[in-house]
Amino acid sequence: MAAASGRYLEFLFDHANVMVIADTVRYVPDPSLRPSGRYQMKLACDPQGQVSIQCAGDDGMIVIGLAQWRDSALCDRKQQGGEPDDFQWIALEDALRAELSRAP
Repeated sequence: MAAASGRYLEFLFDHANVMVIADTVRYVPDPSLRPSGRYQMKLACDPQGQVSIQCAGDDGMIVIGLAQWRDSALCDRKQQGGEPDDFQWIALEDALRAELSRAP
């Protein structure tokens, strides 16, 4: 699969339930789409396959992880602090793969 299939994709992911939160998948940037709970993260993948993982902070959104979507995997992962942990990276990768396969 090419980098994000030439499409932009973002969604909220809930790690407590290990799932994409219903009705949060977007194909254009949506700054109003923000995590509302401690276990939620926002994943955004641009058409070039650059991925950012964000969580809500006191003063807005905080980027906690960066990666490159390549060969149906999150590659070149970088993060600040302890999250996303290995389990979260795997869950986010699986969710991104699934959402990209459904993208119009």
